[in-house]
Amino acid sequence: MSQFVNSLLPSNIRVESLETGIDLKAIVNEFQHWTDKETDRGSCSSQPTLPGDVAQENNPGILNESSSPQLNPIRGLPLDVTCKTLVEAYFNQFHRTYPIFNKNTIEAEVAGMAFLFEHEPIDINFRSVRAYLIMTLGAALLHRSRRVSDETLASFRVPYHEVVRICLEDPSVESIQILHLLALQSIHDPQGWQPWVITGFLGRQAMSIGLNQNAKPSSQATFFEMEWRHRLFWSIFSMDRLVSVSYGLPFAIEENDFNVPLPGVTMEEFASSQQADYLLTLQIARQSIALRDLEGKMLSQIHLETREHQTQFAHGRDHHHHVIDRFCAQAQDWYTQGCLYSRMDDSDVPIHTTISWLTVNYHRILAMLYYPSKLNSQSSTYGPGRLQHIAQTYVQSLHVQFQDGHLAFSHITINRLLVICRILLYCYSSMTEHADLEDVIDKSIIILEEFSPAWESAQLCSLQFQQFKRIAATTYEENDTTSPMSTTTEHCTLESLIDQSETLIEKVMGPSSIHNYLAIARSSYRAQMNEGVYSHDNAFRPDG
Repeated sequence: MSQFVNSLLPSNIRVESLETGIDLKAIVNEFQHWTDKETDRGSCSSQPTLPGDVAQENNPGILNESSSPQLNPIRGLPLDVTCKTLVEAYFNQFHRTYPIFNKNTIEAEVAGMAFLFEHEPIDINFRSVRAYLIMTLGAALLHRSRRVSDETLASFRVPYHEVVRICLEDPSVESIQILHLLALQSIHDPQGWQPWVITGFLGRQAMSIGLNQNAKPSSQATFFEMEWRHRLFWSIFSMDRLVSVSYGLPFAIEENDFNVPLPGVTMEEFASSQQADYLLTLQIARQSIALRDLEGKMLSQIHLETREHQTQFAHGRDHHHHVIDRFCAQAQDWYTQGCLYSRMDDSDVPIHTTISWLTVNYHRILAMLYYPSKLNSQSSTYGPGRLQHIAQTYVQSLHVQFQDGHLAFSHITINRLLVICRILLYCYSSMTEHADLEDVIDKSIIILEEFSPAWESAQLCSLQFQQFKRIAATTYEENDTTSPMSTTTEHCTLESLIDQSETLIEKVMGPSSIHNYLAIARSSYRAQMNEGVYSHDNAFRPDG
């Protein structure tokens, strides 16, 4: 019997090595599926095209056009981590925020392909890419708690060009789900495509098939299917806002471009024995949507050069105060709502139900709210002292997340720390009395140094914090509390560091990012000073 089963399995998989109870039929059928495809192409399925491709080895986002792209085998996993473990990790965390897949369906698909993924390069199609991206994201989650090493995580190679191509060629719910996974993967991939570019594809593809409109049941679609379409749209909306706010760039989906009800529980889920888990997932998803919606409105109304933004300036200083205070109240309301279902920080609970996650995001909202902009520069009430305190509290909360193994090693985290560094530099150079910043700077450095060397921007940001630490320590030790700078040399050193911070922000986020406002205002201030036309009454003076 064993000999017969072995004859049906791939040559490098033996029945003796399989776990008792494994679905042999699924493995045999999946292997036959890939073998038939390879036979039709007249090629050998065991030929590893991508692993041996030099261009792909150096840059996994670039394909060798002369070969058929494939997905790398999944190798190097610890003994206690299997393909199923990776899928479970994805559904325990990412799925809570972006509930766009049926867990049972995905687990069944991965079970049928798991042994192939562990032994063979696999052709690219919707099923294989979906499973591969989910497992890759699961590995990224386990990497946070160090269950997966840097080397193992780096072995997951995603051919962005080919995945984007097959998704754009076939606009459908399935292809858009995969684009969503790809956008999420790009956030966690130091060698991947720019996340803002992929979310642009994602948002526009979603609108091209009408996901931004309230779907109605028809003879072809049930209420259950419509609900999944709504969840997919809101997951795309959340992703779009997350990336746009992080980079300080415009959205793919504008505020008035959609009319879709928020995610709700289906009759099947309500009647299920897993009702509590379904309800928790939807609760977390709605809390995340509320956060991203608030961030998006703040970005649009306070920072971006929109028509609505221009209108704000016609109403005077009192209206500016009203806008800021309204957003501050909404942020406090969001935090309070989250605390109602939060749990003690523990590795077994969803990240999004922990107090540390809520605290980090609350103070990040406040930092964004008071970050210098044309609107904020109209008021002297919101000074650098308050902004510095918010930035310090944010870093302390972020460090708690890091210690709990919940912090994402991603472009989003790095971008936020780049902005925090610039905020602290702005506050430091603008204030005459300096607080001791050594602790908050040290915590920032500790977090940034945990990123692998592949994250170049994290290494550069860490160096800037280290240089800032030396400047701050010198000034604090000398008890220089009466003037921003004690010597011309110190002033020049700080100015040079600010230049470096602004250059790195522009390089990472682009010249159009709202996070370049301080650089633009600083350049304008210098030009006015040189021309002798600067007015203390009507101009915003950045960095002192």
